[in-house]
Amino acid sequence: ANLALRATRSMLLLVATTAFTPPQAPSVLRHRARVSMSGADLGQSFRRAEVWSSDTATLTDVINVVGRWESSSEWRERTEFREDVDEGKLLFFEDPVQPYTRKKYDMSVRLGSASRVALLQNINALPFTNERLAASVGKSTAEFNAAPVSEAAVNVVFDALAESKNGLVAYAVIDERRAAWLGPDGGFDVGAYSGSLAKAQALVVASSLILYVVTPLVAAALIGKVLHLV
Repeated sequence: ANLALRATRSMLLLVATTAFTPPQAPSVLRHRARVSMSGADLGQSFRRAEVWSSDTATLTDVINVVGRWESSSEWRERTEFREDVDEGKLLFFEDPVQPYTRKKYDMSVRLGSASRVALLQNINALPFTNERLAASVGKSTAEFNAAPVSEAAVNVVFDALAESKNGLVAYAVIDERRAAWLGPDGGFDVGAYSGSLAKAQALVVASSLILYVVTPLVAAALIGKVLHLV
């Protein structure tokens, strides 16, 4: 039991370090972002909030999502739904189809929130129209429109919008965070975007450690104490 408690304390320290120490200080990221976007590494890769996921997106992919809208009002409505849901899933194991249902959509509307699914479903119908953003990386809107928008890129962008792996984010929060990723010159602020994504990754890693590592260790320690008393 004592060994389990010591391990638990170590894990809690790791969680605290992960949750509150982003990979790079935001000030450093912002400084790097001030470098001319024309010299940016468009191949720079970003991972999802669940960093162990194989889904990645390049800076070009991210910009190709962000440059197709300015407000969530342009894509938050949904007209396609699925109802083939497995209701027998246990807690923490929600059927992946759930977010696509009419029930989930109606809930998002009541909450004043836009969903990840809505962005996934509607992004390809939105043209890339932000000329200043395209020009800031030496490209044209036509070049971005000719490039496909991947599901992975949408998920990476939405993770940063949510600053977590949540599937719903308030309309105003989405618009505010998206606006913060663009500089006064209309270019993409890599530092601001990276900061949002780093918060999402830290939160998910910390939550996962607590759920799958710390909680079982605490339970094992308590069981050990009970057995020792018996």
